[in-house]
Amino acid sequence: MLKIVAIRHSYPEGANFTINRTRGHENYTFLHFVQPVKMLIKGETFVTQPHACIIYEPRFPQYFHSEQPFEHDWIHFDGISSEKIVSLGLPLNEVFYPSQHEFITQLTREMQIEQNAENTNKQRMIECIFDELLIKLQRSAFGQIPEPIPVSLVSALRAVREKMFLSLNQKHTVKSMADGVGLSESRFFSVYKSFFGISPMDDLINARIDLAKNLLLGSDKKIYAIAQELGYAEVTHFIRQFKKRTGISPSKYRKS
Repeated sequence: MLKIVAIRHSYPEGANFTINRTRGHENYTFLHFVQPVKMLIKGETFVTQPHACIIYEPRFPQYFHSEQPFEHDWIHFDGISSEKIVSLGLPLNEVFYPSQHEFITQLTREMQIEQNAENTNKQRMIECIFDELLIKLQRSAFGQIPEPIPVSLVSALRAVREKMFLSLNQKHTVKSMADGVGLSESRFFSVYKSFFGISPMDDLINARIDLAKNLLLGSDKKIYAIAQELGYAEVTHFIRQFKKRTGISPSKYRKS
């Protein structure tokens, strides 16, 4: 069972701060350096880039130094194995650089608050947040975290999606939606999928199929009439998409 021994988020250190643990720490140590620091690992000395991360195994030598003040998130923990960490795709005793980093401080802060509180299911919550941290670190280190969306675009994206859902019978294209928010087609496609987790056209098709299911079960409308109501010019196109998404034809869905 995971045990958080000590944890701090956005922890400030003064100039000329040094950690030199030649015999390492008795527990695992996770570190996220907001600013560059000088590190020594396996006889090699180097200066990190901003937002360097490392997970030290117990008793692995630790050395880092900074001539300038800096901030870092750090966790001393135990109760899980090196094999579990490696199985998640994260290196041990090596520096790695997540492509995004905001979530690190956020999740470390959440764990620190939970650690200091007396909430129900405290241990379970800490373990869930810690697992989320490890998985997001792995995804971000290997480019699997969705790109952050500018706040100015969020409301525009939601408005475009709402308009699409309220007019499923209309002809919607990536171009028409992109024009509505002032983006190129490729940029719109990218930010839409990053924010909603699905491409614009797949989102549209899924919404149409979901409504079709309701109409098939809750009305006596003919299949061709449902197809027209959902914006399909040809009933065969509707049937193909319905079967592709559900595994059965509209008529069989209605009978089942």
